[in-house]
Amino acid sequence: MAAKNIGTKIGTFNDYADVNFRYLKASGLFRSSGRGLVISPLKQELANLILANVKDFSKDEPGYLQSLWNGASLPTDDRENAITVLRDLTNRLEAAGEEVGEVAEDLPTADLEIERHKLEERLQKLDEETFAKEQASKVGEILAWMDVVSTRRSVSLPDGTVLSIPKGEYPAYLEWVIWRAFLAMNSLVRPPWECRNFDIDQDFLPVHCAAAGRPDMVFEFENAVIVVEVTLTRSSRQEAAEGEPVRRHVAEYAEQFVDNPDKRVFGLFIAIDIDSNTAHTFRYGEWYRADDSKIVLDIVPMRLGHFQDFLRAGQADLDAMPEKLVAILKECRSWATQEAPEWKRRIALEVEKACR
Repeated sequence: MAAKNIGTKIGTFNDYADVNFRYLKASGLFRSSGRGLVISPLKQELANLILANVKDFSKDEPGYLQSLWNGASLPTDDRENAITVLRDLTNRLEAAGEEVGEVAEDLPTADLEIERHKLEERLQKLDEETFAKEQASKVGEILAWMDVVSTRRSVSLPDGTVLSIPKGEYPAYLEWVIWRAFLAMNSLVRPPWECRNFDIDQDFLPVHCAAAGRPDMVFEFENAVIVVEVTLTRSSRQEAAEGEPVRRHVAEYAEQFVDNPDKRVFGLFIAIDIDSNTAHTFRYGEWYRADDSKIVLDIVPMRLGHFQDFLRAGQADLDAMPEKLVAILKECRSWATQEAPEWKRRIALEVEKACR
């Protein structure tokens, strides 16, 4: 009714709220909580200092404009305030069981800012470790997010939470939800932030896609390394966009582990649909080094729906999932001599068999 009264679309209200929420979260001072926002624990002391130093420009318009043009100063620009924030962050780390050591409070103010960012990063990593451990209990939510990505429609969880993805961010969310799926398997050798090549915000949501020139994700297990690439591209454009980069990225890791026969390197390519031209390119799985020597690559293209079925079937025994996934990849590679359409069919059958 409100939208009709002012002659606008209903979605405008949500878009306006989303932009304002994003602006506040981009400051780093706020994070999501349910359908609202709360002050980030990492920034609590900084927020307190900001509130204690709010300026009233109502009677000083020139001062307001000058602050607007030049940028307002932060409390941590003041040396004493910077030390106060550092002490708060140090106490938080020590309360979490981390050894911090003595912070050199005699550093220049600019260097105190650098120390503050380092401590905040350490706290953020502790939070990410907690987030990673929680994913084993979030499989239902992860599967629902996969539905949102594949159908491009919102999905409601049993508790009433509605999952939706902002326009233009589906590729980033596809990477993010696959990352969460691997975290749920809970058998990684490396910490969660080393497994992804995309950034996340303080709510652990994706900021953007993985940087160009690097694989989307790399997951190292006890007996295997899985280089994961994902895409929403379809049709023959898929092979043109992904064929060379995927093989190059997998080859880079295959070279790193060439002297470690106990860790086989696989490439797992996940897409909504797999074009046969893409499958054909990955069948051969070969890459030539600069000296013309050849590396044989183990790349398996898999539909998102099949990966989703695999995760759903294994959620009762997540610890066994890495071994099962590696077994699927090995078996799928044994069928790579088939023509591309037949190979895709065999991959689907191998996943189906593993899900029984």
